[in-house]
Amino acid sequence: MFKKKINIKVKFLIIGFCLVILLIFFIWPTNYYIESPGEVDRVSDYLVTKENKVSHNLYLVTVYGRKANMIDYLLSLLRSDESRFYSKEIMGDTNDNQYDQMQKCYMKSSQNNAIYVAAKSAGIKFKIRYQGVKVLEVLPQSRFYSKLKIGDMIIKANKKNIRSSAALIEYLKKYPLHKKLKLTILRNKKEKQVDGKLINIPRLKKHGIGITLLDNTEIITKAPLKICTPDIGGPSAGLMFTLACYQVFTHKRLSMHKKIVGTGTIEADGHVGTIGCIKQKTIAAARANADIFLVPAECLQGEKKSQTNYQIALKTAKKLKTKMKIVPVYNFRDAINYLKNNK
Repeated sequence: MFKKKINIKVKFLIIGFCLVILLIFFIWPTNYYIESPGEVDRVSDYLVTKENKVSHNLYLVTVYGRKANMIDYLLSLLRSDESRFYSKEIMGDTNDNQYDQMQKCYMKSSQNNAIYVAAKSAGIKFKIRYQGVKVLEVLPQSRFYSKLKIGDMIIKANKKNIRSSAALIEYLKKYPLHKKLKLTILRNKKEKQVDGKLINIPRLKKHGIGITLLDNTEIITKAPLKICTPDIGGPSAGLMFTLACYQVFTHKRLSMHKKIVGTGTIEADGHVGTIGCIKQKTIAAARANADIFLVPAECLQGEKKSQTNYQIALKTAKKLKTKMKIVPVYNFRDAINYLKNNK
């Protein structure tokens, strides 16, 4: 009788231990992120303008991203609408905070490009106000590696005011390698000074600070227009921001009764660039009953045609058996022409 009680206790201890190990295994963090279909939001909700009538016919699409633990990773293998990415594929060598800062920088640049391209296409007069140079990346070999952070804005090099990346590059052309350079930066709206020497950058065949730069600009138009996105980051809504701004500037609606969803980055020359998670965005657009889904048609160097955003969106839409029209877009003018001819 006594021996049986001991055996029962041992069994319970073993079972309990196994359950604890199993629980730890399931909640153990992985180095993977899971991307799933997100929301489809009206672009007009992000515009700040004095215009009384703003069209609500254009929509941007987002994805949900989350860091996966072991059970989440395993369950995602059973969900056809989710994809798994190794953390370095998404974040590179940055940490969470650095990545967030980088996405904010890309979003700001995307908004400026959107207003610039829309104003230029609509024939609206505008001014470009250069406010400084944003730091997007600091090379590990840079003498400023531990001193500069992603998101810092350089406003002075020694005593020279710096308003653009071109101005900074020009200033550094003849700056001696052995001489310390003092940079004045804005970090969290506070001025700070850091110094260090330049380094040789072999791939560029010149010397420099060892950072990736992004101009921090503001586009000023007669009719004030701003884009406010407190809860989303990255450049992938650039195309849809541009179309929405274009409607505001021209006072013309690009579609009458169709729900237009789209994605793609926007460059200052109007080029529409490739984005990530196109499969999830196509699913989200279809679930939102979009009539038209504008997607980048760009084929990156070394990329197979079947791997382009457009081809993946077509394949995904076919599987979903949706009536949503997938429209390839190389540049802003492509989108304008299609929407004008297919109202």
